Amino acid sequence: MIQLYYFVVIIMTLHSQAQELKKLLYSLSDLFHLQEQEQLCCYDVTTSECRTLSYLKHDSERNVTVTMNELADKLHLTRGGATRVIDKLSNKGYVIRQTHPGDKRVCCIVLTPQGTELIDRIETEVVERHKQILTQLDPTMRQVVLASLQALQNSVQQVHRDGGE
Repeated sequence: MIQLYYFVVIIMTLHSQAQELKKLLYSLSDLFHLQEQEQLCCYDVTTSECRTLSYLKHDSERNVTVTMNELADKLHLTRGGATRVIDKLSNKGYVIRQTHPGDKRVCCIVLTPQGTELIDRIETEVVERHKQILTQLDPTMRQVVLASLQALQNSVQQVHRDGGE
């Protein structure tokens, strides 16, 4: 009987923690989304376009060729949705389409120098804003926050790999 009591207390605590996590993640998501919109209003790109440029930049730094299908997967978009984003970025001169060196039927997306310059400026501003946020925390707490977020990310990835079980 005592074991059942402890089990119920743990479940209730876990349930209330999950509710608190939900509230915090929604709130943080809203705050960061607002911040992102404020920063991007100075440029001619949407949030989706900015994320696309960021993915392309980081893949190009690792000398990874990005196909349209891979980009759609990374952005969690359909291939048609990714194509629309790339069309807009291409019209603005930030990306170009090239044929894959190993398979002429496959389209690869490459940043132009203008695209690289734009995403570098945006990411520099983001890092500066995040530094402002982190300076509000005690240095020890910064480490705790970053380690906690990494652990949370790892847990989410594990649940995703396990199929949500």
